[in-house]
Amino acid sequence: GIETLASGLGGSTLVELHLKAVGITSSAAVSALAERCESCNNLALIDLSDNIIVEKDAAVHVGELLADSPLHTLVLQRVGFGAAQVQWFIEGGATETEVLNRLLLNNNPLGDDGLTIISESMIISLQELHVSGCGVTSLSQDTMVNLVALAPSLRVLDLSDNEVGTHLGPLVTWLASYQDHHSLRTLNLNNVGLGDEGFAGLAPVMSVLQELYCSRNNIGSQGLETLLKLDSFILLKALDLSHNKVTEQGVHFLMDRFQQEQKRSLWNPNQRSSNIGKLVLAGNDLTPGAARSANAYAKIHLPLLQMIW
Repeated sequence: GIETLASGLGGSTLVELHLKAVGITSSAAVSALAERCESCNNLALIDLSDNIIVEKDAAVHVGELLADSPLHTLVLQRVGFGAAQVQWFIEGGATETEVLNRLLLNNNPLGDDGLTIISESMIISLQELHVSGCGVTSLSQDTMVNLVALAPSLRVLDLSDNEVGTHLGPLVTWLASYQDHHSLRTLNLNNVGLGDEGFAGLAPVMSVLQELYCSRNNIGSQGLETLLKLDSFILLKALDLSHNKVTEQGVHFLMDRFQQEQKRSLWNPNQRSSNIGKLVLAGNDLTPGAARSANAYAKIHLPLLQMIW
């Protein structure tokens, strides 16, 4: 069926092609798709998620699909890509593309080895890389640095639902020290096992990134207070701390810290101050009354802060 569909694609004006869970497994089907998509000049997105593409020739042809087409987005979620398939994908010419912006590989068994292969063969045009739930562990700390160092256009890195653990020291240090050498602005660390210690360790990048997602990380008020006592500024546009263990005490500490900085900046216009645009605290250990109180306080003293309960 896919080969028949592919035969009619040549020269079409399709912009998006969604082939999610349609039973693609053979190399012949992927080869036909790659061949026909080459002449689809307007094709910007292909979604092959939930098809089992584990054969070597099939993975190679997916790489050819990238090399020969104008795709901006390729979605390969839950396709069975492990380290071997990623290597074959790259051998097919995936890194030859100069226009791919977004690569979604969520929920594949990449592991640390697969992420290493990706980091060593980064697509130069890539702006978003999503590897959520791919079995990445704390052993990939140096690999994460390679990812952002070798992809100067990378703006979004999604590492959520991986067992990264409490220490992201190498990545945090590099991002803070080489701000002019990377474009990363959004880091998704939802459900990676940060805890209080790991969250506090992210302080240096909170003046570099625009969006930081730390939902479901067992972060309590202690972690929030530890971070806010450090000599650092939080210049994020969005910070997601939903579904953690932040209490009313932690929220009040945050409010007080921001208000103090704001007062100092009034006395000295050149004084930097923290300025979060959106703070998400839904699903924490906060009573409805505490949430209303904090929201009312923020509207008066921190009018630019949007709080989501």
